Amino acid sequence: MTRLKPILLNSVPRILSLLDKNPCSPTFGSFDRKYWHYKILDFPCGMQQELVRPLGYIWSNNFPGNRFYKNERIREYLEAAFRYHKCCSHADGSLDDYFPFERAFGATAYALASLTETAIETGLCTPAVFPSFEASAKFLAEYREAGKLSNHLAIAACALANLHALTGHNRWKDESARLLSELYSVQRSEGWFPEYEGCDLGYQTVTIEFLARRYMRDPAPELFESIRRCIAFVRAHVHPDGSLGGEYCSRNTYNFYPGGFALMSASVTEAAEAYSLFFKGLTEGTCNYLEDDGVFGHLLSSYVTALKAPDARFQTPGPEDRNGKKPVLKYWEESGFFTGTTGALKITGSGGKGGVYKVFSGDRLVWSDTGFAGELADGSAFFQNKPHISTITRKGPNFISIAGRLQKFTSKRLTRAQMIALRLFSLLFGRYRNSSNIIRFIMQKLLIYNRTDVPFSFTREISLEPGCITVNDNIIPDNKSAEIRVLYRSTDCVNMHVITSDSFQGANLLAWEKLDPPLQEQSASFKKIFLEEINNE
Repeated sequence: MTRLKPILLNSVPRILSLLDKNPCSPTFGSFDRKYWHYKILDFPCGMQQELVRPLGYIWSNNFPGNRFYKNERIREYLEAAFRYHKCCSHADGSLDDYFPFERAFGATAYALASLTETAIETGLCTPAVFPSFEASAKFLAEYREAGKLSNHLAIAACALANLHALTGHNRWKDESARLLSELYSVQRSEGWFPEYEGCDLGYQTVTIEFLARRYMRDPAPELFESIRRCIAFVRAHVHPDGSLGGEYCSRNTYNFYPGGFALMSASVTEAAEAYSLFFKGLTEGTCNYLEDDGVFGHLLSSYVTALKAPDARFQTPGPEDRNGKKPVLKYWEESGFFTGTTGALKITGSGGKGGVYKVFSGDRLVWSDTGFAGELADGSAFFQNKPHISTITRKGPNFISIAGRLQKFTSKRLTRAQMIALRLFSLLFGRYRNSSNIIRFIMQKLLIYNRTDVPFSFTREISLEPGCITVNDNIIPDNKSAEIRVLYRSTDCVNMHVITSDSFQGANLLAWEKLDPPLQEQSASFKKIFLEEINNE
């Protein structure tokens, strides 16, 4: 944990660079530099206000090297951030994130959770800002966004519980409990919570964190059990090198937020193990790096949670946890994930996303397979990993078969005309609450849910033998006119709009393998063999 304080300290200059620090400015307290300084946005991004939490922690905690502790100007900045919440909110308490009048549930929840918790921790917030906070709380209690994002509900539940602690109004405690009931109703028997089209391990760590923070605020047996089950599922999928997730997850994220595991580590063994593995990834550089200005505050806030965990403990997993002597292949039916070990080799992947997988030898990543990708004869691109494009069949205790269809690779970006249309629609209809959901629904259809088959199907067979993993692939054309011009076995291919995806992680250093495309009208077969300490083709 001592590594987290220097990271937070080193982040303060960056946070303060993003902050409008001028008391005479109408945007004093805004952390959205693109809005108040660059002036390239015509609305403030409410998500940026989450940066108040790491700044509040640094201001209120004295430790070696902390020159910001109880600094008078920092105190003024924090108070300004509390007041600015009203300035960047709509009349209904909602905040925007990516377009004006968006009424972004996630940004509203993130900002309110950070502001209320910082208000409690620093004692700087005055009742004058409570009406603004309560307007956001009312929005979170009543509004539901397009799409199923469990992590947003967990953040909102935490924010409302914080507001109850801050104001003493029981309504917010009751509304928080109601949000928890919604989450309990969608939690899968395997322990995970759905994110859009399935299970995403990175977003599970967000949900775990905010449910754990909610639990510390108001412990309850049902909430503890819900968190414990989710932690157990995530722990089973943490990679041996301390990384987590990737393109085999529903949202392609590598997020690994440690805060929830730290809070629960004293009472849940799997949490202590996952927390230890997180620091392994942080120490050895195998963790995920997502450092852009828009979302780096998420990880910093999680570090604050970890540092505030009263009884955090580590438990290093024993060798038996990842180096079984005999081949063992487990299939998680609800999520579509599979995990397997044989000797020092471990494989983890998803049957529902084209059979994409990662292979580790000991604690070293030796291969990341995100499916076939390339170019058809007509010039269009294709790829393999998309949710629900394939099915998995278990043909033996250590043998699975996956079948599906290759998908068209699309690059959706807003044209100038579309951007103007979006602004006009927002200005004309933004006062109607449901207008933002209409826009979000359209964008989700275009950027997240879109699927277009190309005239090729594929099969993938994965088998485990002592000290060996074999992957056999076949690409089969639908008709005589189907032709592949360029073919790769990709290592980090993503074709889905996810804010916290496409970050830097270890697979970015693995080269795509260029393969000979199948001859026209014929199928093609490829084999990849992994041996202990050796990776052969």
